[in-house]
Amino acid sequence: MQGHSLAAFSILGVWAAAFGVRGWRSATLLASARKVTVRQLVWTTSWAWQQIDGFTAQTRPVQWTWLPSADGRGWVDVSAARLSEWVRYRLDN
Repeated sequence: MQGHSLAAFSILGVWAAAFGVRGWRSATLLASARKVTVRQLVWTTSWAWQQIDGFTAQTRPVQWTWLPSADGRGWVDVSAARLSEWVRYRLDN
C-alpha cells in the first residue's frame, strides 16, 4: 500500500512541478523574425507576421499618487505600439 501512495504522490509532484513551470512561463508574448508566439497556461499559439494586422493593449491604469504617470501610457502600451510598428514594417518589406 505504501508503494502505491509513494507512486501516486510522485506522479502528483511531477505534474504539479510541470504545471507550475508552465504557469510561470505563461502569459508571454515572443516575437521572432518568423513569427509571434503567445504562451498561455495550457496552450501555446503562433502566428506568422503576415497574419497579424497590429497589436493592442488592454490595460487598466491604476492611479498611484506617489508615482509619476508621464503621458498615462505604461510599458505595455508602449510595447504594443512598437510591435504594431514592426508589423507595418514587415508588411511593407
